[in-house]
Amino acid sequence: GDAVLAFFGAPISVSDPIQKAVRAAITMHETFVDLKRKWIGRNHAIHDIGLGIGINSGETFLGNVGSPMRFDYTVIGIDVNIAQRLASAASSGQTLITEKVKDRIDSQFHVMEEPLRHLKGLDKPMPVFSVSV
Repeated sequence: GDAVLAFFGAPISVSDPIQKAVRAAITMHETFVDLKRKWIGRNHAIHDIGLGIGINSGETFLGNVGSPMRFDYTVIGIDVNIAQRLASAASSGQTLITEKVKDRIDSQFHVMEEPLRHLKGLDKPMPVFSVSV
């Protein structure tokens, strides 16, 4: 597919997993811009490729999902789905975060309120924010 799922704090605990997730998103955007500049010289179609990121925090199921023939160590749950839907809604170069994430990051990040979003699977629109350095 065309998506990456990353989770922070499992199976090994890390300090400040939300801060690390936001920092990783910003680093990904910066690195992607550099790579895109290099790649565009080889193939102009790269110009149309973008990177949008969604970050959420919450309770999930973590472990092996699948069958005895194929295990997939992953996380599942509504909070994972929300992160995926934010990523899908993000424009190229944008990181969208939930209010739970916004409330737990420090002032080194610049946070802007976005319009309420109605995400698939949720009854009500939810507050959404974009984040940058």
